[in-house]
Amino acid sequence: MISSTAVMRILHCITGLTGDGAQRLLLRLTRGLQNYSLQSVVVNLGPATPLVSEFEAAKVPVLSLGISPSLGDIPSAISSLRRVMNDLEPDIVQGWMYHANVMTLLAKTAGRLHLPLAWNIRRGMDDYRQRSRTTRAVIRMSSTLSRYVDSIVYCSAISRSQHETFGYACDHGQVMHNGFDTGKFAPCQVAREEARALFGAQDDEVVIGNIGRFDVAKGHRHLLEAFALVAASVRNVRLVCVGRGMDASNREVLDLLARAGIAERVTLLGERDHVERIFPGFDMYCSSSIAEGFPNVVAEAMACALPCVVTDVGGSAEIVDQTGMVVAPRNSSALAKGLRRYVKLSPTERRLIGEKARARVRDVFSLESMVSNYARMYRSLRSGGFERAASSTHAT
Repeated sequence: MISSTAVMRILHCITGLTGDGAQRLLLRLTRGLQNYSLQSVVVNLGPATPLVSEFEAAKVPVLSLGISPSLGDIPSAISSLRRVMNDLEPDIVQGWMYHANVMTLLAKTAGRLHLPLAWNIRRGMDDYRQRSRTTRAVIRMSSTLSRYVDSIVYCSAISRSQHETFGYACDHGQVMHNGFDTGKFAPCQVAREEARALFGAQDDEVVIGNIGRFDVAKGHRHLLEAFALVAASVRNVRLVCVGRGMDASNREVLDLLARAGIAERVTLLGERDHVERIFPGFDMYCSSSIAEGFPNVVAEAMACALPCVVTDVGGSAEIVDQTGMVVAPRNSSALAKGLRRYVKLSPTERRLIGEKARARVRDVFSLESMVSNYARMYRSLRSGGFERAASSTHAT
């Protein structure tokens, strides 16, 4: 019997390590869990990526299986994952995202392994009908299988509500919001000057920032349409888009800019590392998504003291609360109205809103609080009980 102070081993299984928000959250979590005598091993179902080296630098081993998330590869994924579980003998298994969640349960069942299993769901259901046929099948399968899981962690209250309405088990779900390092994500004058030089922004320009990969869920079409409406009546405004696919090689984006006549007022930076050095160059932030879970970039922007205009999807409204503006999704006019309101504020007025936003992240979404909640859940699961680690505080 392992004592409560002994080192526990958590096996985290994730669909892929492409460097998006959920994967970087896992990196922050596994690094932080080491302070609680909780060792982590990450099983990456996909191929090895550059992010693997960041886990390894944090002393978190990663096993990349190179398995496709298609339904046809489920048998080989189950077999490989079962062998890994047998070899590593973890105390807890934690799945991350739909495909990996299903794989962990099926592998555990196939191996007749008696160990606690938690799932982690990182998205809402706003765009269920727009997802691939395979992903929809996995979501439906997950709904049926969810009763056999010991704990289901949701990234936001709305995500939990949507999934339980869809049919996910209601008796062992809990909400644990993401946590953020407000020392790393913070206002910085030097970073601001460097970033604005990179943007090509003039001193008097109000810079609206957006960070996210080119994906229909991120609502870039609505963002560009909204910005065109703002730019038509405001001279000194610039939009900066950062993210995989948001660069000059994307013909679809270039065509949208050309048709709207805003190409000269939009900077496309593509995918960038160290976005904490990019945020300070913005004057405000916009999330135009039509589907989200818990958008890390919104909280990161707030930590950098930026006023935020967000669409009402996933946990976005939960994050900004009274410190930002929430508008309807898929509505370019509503988004433009929100952006125009903040653009027309004075720098002092925007700074005061941004300071309140930063205080909210520091008080509600701290990295330490997130890590301690996960640590409490893992210890509870190992002891044979189930404790809603965040049900009364972080979960609402």
